[in-house]
Amino acid sequence: MSKEYSIYNLFCTSGALYFFEAIKLRYPEYTKEKNHERDVR
Repeated sequence: MSKEYSIYNLFCTSGALYFFEAIKLRYPEYTKEKNHERDVR
């Protein structure tokens, strides 16, 4: 039963993009893209 709740089984479906969008809405601090550009002064 625990295999059914693995990350692979949860996100390896046709709805994976929607799941990730929900995670981005709920936990935006964990899904922000890093900006690797440095400030040019």
